[in-house]
Amino acid sequence: MPANILPDSARLQKWLVKGARRHPAAVILGSSANALVYSRSLGRHGIPTLVLDSHKGVAMYSRFGVHHVLPPIEEQADEWLSFLDSLGDRLDTHGVVYPTADPHLLFLSKHRDRVGRRFRFIIPDHSTVQNIINKRSQYAIAEKAGIALPKTFYPESIADLRAWVSEIPSPCILKPYSFRGRTSIGKKAVRANSPAELLAAYARAEETGQQFMVQDIVPGESTSIFAYHGFWDHSGWEVAWWTKQHLRGIELSEGCYEVTVDAPEVAKLGRRLLAAFDYKGCSHVEFKWDPRDRTYRLMEINARTGLSSQQGVIAGVDLPWIIYRYLNGINLEDSSVNTFKRGVTYVNEMTDFKAFLEYRRRGQLCFLPWLLSFLGATAKALWAWNDPRPFVAVSCNLAGRYLLKKLNDFFSKLAPEGKQPKRAAE
Repeated sequence: MPANILPDSARLQKWLVKGARRHPAAVILGSSANALVYSRSLGRHGIPTLVLDSHKGVAMYSRFGVHHVLPPIEEQADEWLSFLDSLGDRLDTHGVVYPTADPHLLFLSKHRDRVGRRFRFIIPDHSTVQNIINKRSQYAIAEKAGIALPKTFYPESIADLRAWVSEIPSPCILKPYSFRGRTSIGKKAVRANSPAELLAAYARAEETGQQFMVQDIVPGESTSIFAYHGFWDHSGWEVAWWTKQHLRGIELSEGCYEVTVDAPEVAKLGRRLLAAFDYKGCSHVEFKWDPRDRTYRLMEINARTGLSSQQGVIAGVDLPWIIYRYLNGINLEDSSVNTFKRGVTYVNEMTDFKAFLEYRRRGQLCFLPWLLSFLGATAKALWAWNDPRPFVAVSCNLAGRYLLKKLNDFFSKLAPEGKQPKRAAE
């Protein structure tokens, strides 16, 4: 796309002419459920909002704001830069940019000077972003700051792993250094229940060309996982925060059902860690309580917006709105750092049913208690009475995938032995 040329989209042109001239515009990079929180929060405050991504994610079904699809950001960053240049030239005042996934965060930190000519944003500097996204360097800085970590090994090759395998406890996990490795294996981590499973999993992962670490599994259920969410200004001052606890979750995945709680030690450790990074912006720092030595061990830091930001909105820490006001110099006196509501429950509709099935299989949860907790959650990742389309879109997609799987299973049973039927059209 040539510089200073926007696509001929009627909605986008109308948004530029009318909406974006009333208030500074908000541009959300990404269209996941995480981005949906930001689109809804800002839209409800009357802020003209534009969602950009390389595919039509759930946030693009929201009635709040407009959206536009661009090529993959890591492959064609120049297209994104040209679009933002052209957009910024058409705005009457500087807009605000929010990165909602690691590729967007890297893009913004790398091109901060160019994007910063036309937009405001607050993120860590590029070297800090790189050190946080790369978990090996993240853990090294955390350890230096006195933060407890799970026992971790960093094999450079399968030969290294074979030499260490007798020292590695089982079960353990194979975990990528960054989101690129996660993309290549399709999940956050791989569980290995024996040395043989670990070696086999590493051999497969090594073929992706990405780097992987091996990590001890901290014992305990999801209720042992806590997190600190915070927003720190340009001077490194904590503007707003809350802490939460997982109540349900799928192993090696995100929490599905959470609650805001007082967790002073978690908040203390989160602040110490962010200070070690000279942090600016919003963050999500996750720990797990280790009953073996009664310590909180770092799971990871996310240097960007988090999926459960909707929980913060309901708990009185509306990060999208707080950040918008901060970057536009609007009074933040009503954003006290000590006012988040305790007991605010949050459910991720996309994954909590899977968690229920696993809990039921283990005899830990029955259908009615799960359903009541699900329906009674104060904050939900997708559902909103005044914006139902994102929930409907995801539900239809999941139902279609489930039906497709059932059809393929059915035809597989009908196929003659030794022959594989054609898969149902996707």
